[in-house]
Amino acid sequence: MGMLHDTLMQQLDNLVDTTGDELDREIKRAAAMAKIGSVLIQNASLALEVEKLALGAGAEPSAPAVPSLTFRDAEADAEADAEADAEADARRDGW
Repeated sequence: MGMLHDTLMQQLDNLVDTTGDELDREIKRAAAMAKIGSVLIQNASLALEVEKLALGAGAEPSAPAVPSLTFRDAEADAEADAEADAEADARRDGW
């Protein structure tokens, strides 16, 4: 969440330091960023709730339980997701 916080704070600084026509553009940009930030936080909250329910039902902890809220490399993300899926399949199959 640190990266999200830093990004939103930087946008706030941009709003403070901007005037005129550029201010309108920055206000629209800030509104879009705030909406995206809210969706990221909602997604992380949902993932956490799912993990809590799964653990309560006796499931093994998954990794990561909550999605990262930082900007990451899409290729590395896809590779990590594939590895996590393979591990989950192996656990489910009794490996």
